[in-house]
Amino acid sequence: MNEPSIHSVEAFLSSVEIDPIDEFGLESMTAAAGPPQPDFTNETEQSILVGSQVAGFSSDVPIELRPVLTNVFLLAQLVADKKTNSGGGTEDWHKHYFDTLSNVGWRKIAHSNVEQVVSGTALEVHREIIPIITAAFGPAVTAASTIIRILKGLDDMDKDMPWITLFNSKSRRATSNPFQFSQTIMEGGVPKIVLLAFELNAARSVTQILFFKFSSDEASLSHYMEQLSASVEILHKTKSKVEELVIEHVSSNLAAIEDLEL
Repeated sequence: MNEPSIHSVEAFLSSVEIDPIDEFGLESMTAAAGPPQPDFTNETEQSILVGSQVAGFSSDVPIELRPVLTNVFLLAQLVADKKTNSGGGTEDWHKHYFDTLSNVGWRKIAHSNVEQVVSGTALEVHREIIPIITAAFGPAVTAASTIIRILKGLDDMDKDMPWITLFNSKSRRATSNPFQFSQTIMEGGVPKIVLLAFELNAARSVTQILFFKFSSDEASLSHYMEQLSASVEILHKTKSKVEELVIEHVSSNLAAIEDLEL
């Protein structure tokens, strides 16, 4: 797949439509009441909550790229939300999500999708997805990833922790719950992203994302895996336009999670 030109990316960004800030009733959130905002770091492993996604950055991802990549992840979610408000299930949402990344210059390297049935007493879905993430990220990346620590730490976390509350409100739609994990590393000066997009379809509505418990319900857990590379040149040339598109949504959708004691 050829990399889009800067002109095609700019044309796409000029045509983007997203919902206003009050779409999910989050306009009432204030900086004081909401989760802590990200403080991007350099030369350290870091994870940021981006709406329904936990975005991990390896220690070699430059500090100036982290907010740029984060804004693109947020834009992709907002576009997918907009395009599926009037209908469409898992496949539609993720198609629009990944299409947005392609349209802003990200190149697909590999793709797969899997669906599995999950059920049982007091099943905790985060335990189901840890081996999936480990296989996708690879042992070396997984060993250093804060995402795995976050998932393993969920057993001890209060369900009312601010970032989980926000993750939940941005992820839940009826009995269908999309959420994503990504890990970005640098290879030859180019950001390489492994992105896992999950969807939990349950027989009844659930109340906690990544901490689902079922007494006797059966659910299906689908996941889509994409390996992508992003053009640093296009990221820098379009960062102002992307920021302009998402700026009003940032305070309601981004949160720092590196300070959680996991």
